[in-house]
Amino acid sequence: MVIFKRKTMPTGVIIYVHPKGWMDTDGKMLIWLQKVWGRRPGGGVINTKSLLVWDQFRAHLTDKVKQRTARSYNTDIAVIAGGLTSILQPLDVSINHPFKCKLRELWSAWMLSGSFERTAASNLKQPSLPVVTQWVKTAWDSIDPPSFLNLSKSYLSSMI
Repeated sequence: MVIFKRKTMPTGVIIYVHPKGWMDTDGKMLIWLQKVWGRRPGGGVINTKSLLVWDQFRAHLTDKVKQRTARSYNTDIAVIAGGLTSILQPLDVSINHPFKCKLRELWSAWMLSGSFERTAASNLKQPSLPVVTQWVKTAWDSIDPPSFLNLSKSYLSSMI
């Protein structure tokens, strides 16, 4: 799920927008639960009992989010202490890190290609939303699910 800092939704791209460009409780966090967490394997109609490990981000900790997570998605929430992400959230290491590295690589290639435009004041224009959205898709598609699953299983086994 991509959230851009905008007030309007561009056409032709399925994204969510937020005036400040971040996840909030009432809108985006509940949408994420529905559109992402609810559609995971074991979610939806099956609704297998699950554990969701979150950091202490305020939007994760509201009563509204906790209640919806438990009631609608049959999920318990574990909140980890600061500084323990790399130890207690293996997805942050095995998926988020390579995903962000790939995004950085795509952005760097775009910058080196010189395909960007300049404003009248000679400042660089930001890449268009379709370009950024394509980078997100390309970066996500570059994550190898079998490798991730093996890494997570071995990582979790080493933690027990």
